Amino acid sequence: MTTSPDTSQTPPPAQEPLGPDDFDAPVETLDDERSWQPEVLDTRGAIASLPEEERAEVAGEEIPSFAQVWALGFMYAVENWPEDWATPRDKDAAQMLDDALDNIVALTEDDTAKPTLSMYSDDAPPSVSQQRLDDFGAAIWAVYDLRQLWKSLGPKVETIRKEATPGRNDPCPCGSGTKYKKCHGE
Repeated sequence: MTTSPDTSQTPPPAQEPLGPDDFDAPVETLDDERSWQPEVLDTRGAIASLPEEERAEVAGEEIPSFAQVWALGFMYAVENWPEDWATPRDKDAAQMLDDALDNIVALTEDDTAKPTLSMYSDDAPPSVSQQRLDDFGAAIWAVYDLRQLWKSLGPKVETIRKEATPGRNDPCPCGSGTKYKKCHGE
């Protein structure tokens, strides 16, 4: 199981989307430029940075927490393609899947802890709690764990079922009443 030496690091700026093989880079910290970072927004930080009259326009509206939209989208995919997320039979693999998804599910909840930093800008008012940032780091490591899990399980192989063909002297399945060899068996 992949573990992080430090999950409380500030994510680097947005980068080009990674392909599946990019998750195989030996990443030790989230500050590593090879580490995967999902596109997430600090919407609360952006709104807190607006002039007061513009902030008043969204007062009372529910604003998503840092990384909440990403986590909700991730879990939407998990829930809508259950055959791709079926629990593995192996007990350790099943536990790895549960733990990884739990880390992502944590981000679907609202950030209710005291804001201590801004992911929007260095000079913006605090809008994200340290716990949220730690949970975000854990969710990123969880994605690496999921990649490792699916690679270890290999591709899903579907059973191909072939209908039995009638014997030469059996009646033809078309319903003609003649033998298969004289009808459709030629």
